[in-house]
Amino acid sequence: MKDETINVKEVLFKTALLTIEGKSPLMSNKFKNQSFIQMQNKQNGKIKNAGKKGREVRNPEQEFKESLHVIDGKKEIYGIPSIAIKKAMVKTAGRLYGEVMTELRASFSIPQELLEIRGPKPVMDERIGYIGGRNKVANPVYRARFDKWEIDVPIRYISTTSLERLVNYLHTAGQTLGIMSYRLENDGTHGEFIVKQIKKEDV
Repeated sequence: MKDETINVKEVLFKTALLTIEGKSPLMSNKFKNQSFIQMQNKQNGKIKNAGKKGREVRNPEQEFKESLHVIDGKKEIYGIPSIAIKKAMVKTAGRLYGEVMTELRASFSIPQELLEIRGPKPVMDERIGYIGGRNKVANPVYRARFDKWEIDVPIRYISTTSLERLVNYLHTAGQTLGIMSYRLENDGTHGEFIVKQIKKEDV
């Protein structure tokens, strides 16, 4: 049997840096560590009859801080998960442009877990939320809100993928879905943005 020669084709990538600019406030809502611990304890049977206990004393300032995605606490640099951007792009492409979402998802990536938010320091947003199933209970919610903001979004994409298409998916996502909490997609008014600048460079 003759040896078969297999040619492995190199996958070529390109990169671009897209700057998005907020057109409405950005609401941060990181899943709280304490909530995660309580969930684990409940699943492990460490919390019993939790519903019969009195409510814990709320600490608005602590809840405000815990809602932030911290990049550098000392320098007060905060960010958003890059997956929020990618999900918005893919969802927009599928819903409004007829793209096959699984294929698009594989064609590009955002090679940073957290993307830095540039702008003034966040302020505390206080509003009434509702928790529970059928019998929802009004509950004050304290979160960090960025009223003026912009973010650099690095994109790494396969060379056969059109950068123009990716930019338009991002731009459209910003005006139809938004990102983070209380966004347009969820009947909110926050998280709206546009693509402000494009810097393209090949790898």
